[in-house]
Amino acid sequence: MRLLTHNFLACLQCDTSPLLLTATDVEEIPVEYDAEFTRRMLARIDYPSLRTTFHKLRAAHDLVRGHSGELPATLDGADLTDESEFLRCAHYALNVIAVKNGALQCPACKTTYAVHEFIPNFVQENK
Repeated sequence: MRLLTHNFLACLQCDTSPLLLTATDVEEIPVEYDAEFTRRMLARIDYPSLRTTFHKLRAAHDLVRGHSGELPATLDGADLTDESEFLRCAHYALNVIAVKNGALQCPACKTTYAVHEFIPNFVQENK
C-alpha cells in the first residue's frame, strides 16, 4: 500500500481519518517521476498526515531512512517546480514507498485493519 493510498483511507466504523500506520515490511517500488501528477496530488491530500507518516516510516525503516529528501512542515512556500528536491521527495513519499505488511489503526475507535502483501484489508469479522 502506497502512502498515497493510505492518505485517502478512513475507518469504516466511524469514518475517522487519517488512520495510524504501523509497517513491519516496507519496500520501494520504482515509479517514473511525474511532476504534474505529484503537484495535483499534493493539492488533494492531507499533507500533514503524509509528512507524519513518512517521518514515522523513516525513523523505523532503513530503506526509507536512506532517502535524503525532506518534507517541510507545510506546503507554504514549497518549491513546486518540476526538478525541485521537494517535489521529488513528495513523489518518493507518495508513490515509491509501499507498505508490504503492517496494520492501520483508527485513532478514534481503535479498530485495526491488517495490511498484507501491500493490500489493506477492510473486511471485518462480525463482533
